[in-house]
Amino acid sequence: IKEKNIEATQLLWSKIIEKIENTVPKLKDTNESLVDLRSYNGSEEGKIAVSALSRRDSADPFQDVALVIRAFATDSTFKHVFVPSVTKSLTPDGSTVLSFSMNFEYPPQNF
Repeated sequence: IKEKNIEATQLLWSKIIEKIENTVPKLKDTNESLVDLRSYNGSEEGKIAVSALSRRDSADPFQDVALVIRAFATDSTFKHVFVPSVTKSLTPDGSTVLSFSMNFEYPPQNF
């Protein structure tokens, strides 16, 4: 009985990460992700935090971050999407790069 309870409450991280990566909007011409996901943190309860970095070649990194937030906030899979921090940096060539973290809940799914 304990094994079935464990299996029923396990999160399939490979499926969760795949869903997260597929939710990030893509560039129309290359189909590359609008932002680069850097790390994933999660808990057994389904609370997840990801950190991301905007693309160095982005014409509007602020819009890119907003589009990513909107994609997660409007996807019914994710709950309580919140971005607690956005940090602006400049590259040596003067381009703006944004790093940000995003927290959300990923309710149990049947895979």
